[in-house]
Formats: sequence, C-alpha cells, structure tokens
Amino acid sequence: MVEQGRDETVDRDLARLFAQAHELLPPETFALAVERSVQRSRTRRRFWRMVLFVDMVVGALVLSPFVMEGSVAMANYLSMGIAHLGSALLSPIGIGCSLAFGAWFLRRIRRLAA
Repeated sequence: MVEQGRDETVDRDLARLFAQAHELLPPETFALAVERSVQRSRTRRRFWRMVLFVDMVVGALVLSPFVMEGSVAMANYLSMGIAHLGSALLSPIGIGCSLAFGAWFLRRIRRLAA
C-alpha cells in the first residue's frame, strides 16, 4: 500500500486519469460515436438478415423435391380413395343428395344476404 504523500507522481497521474474519465465528450465527438455505433448495428443487422434470407432460400431448394414428392404421393392416395365417389354421385341417391345440398346452400346464402 502506498502511503499518502509518498509518491506524488502516481497520485498526480491517477488524479489526471480520474479527471479524464469524468470529462464529458464534446458534442461533435459524442454524435460521431453514436453515429458509428448505430451504423455498426445496422450493418450487423443487415448481415444477419442476409444470412437468414440465404438460409431460407437454401432450405427451400433442399426441401422442395421432398415436398413435391409428398404432394404427388398424397394426391395418388386420395385419388384412389375418392375414385368411387364419382360413380356414387351419378347414382339416383347421389343426385338427390346433391339437389338437397344445393337447395340448403341457396337458402343459407339468401338468409345471409338479407
């Protein structure tokens, strides 16, 4: 521990450093520092947005064949299950059900329009 008054050069240097640390920056310097900080954060944000965009494009390119294959497989599966529906609609019962549904639908639209 340094005794008081023993080493005045260290005390003077320390006092000068404390005074500099508590001095306010001139307004121009402060504005420039803030502007640099804002510009850095904008640049960083722009960079991460670009990285995210490229990542999404690459992900879409990688996943699109699998999505298309799944879509075609699902369409094939559904067309096999629904193939009999066309012939069922052409039967007398199917025609009657279609007429009843059409009448109900028109009544509902008229009620909503009124």
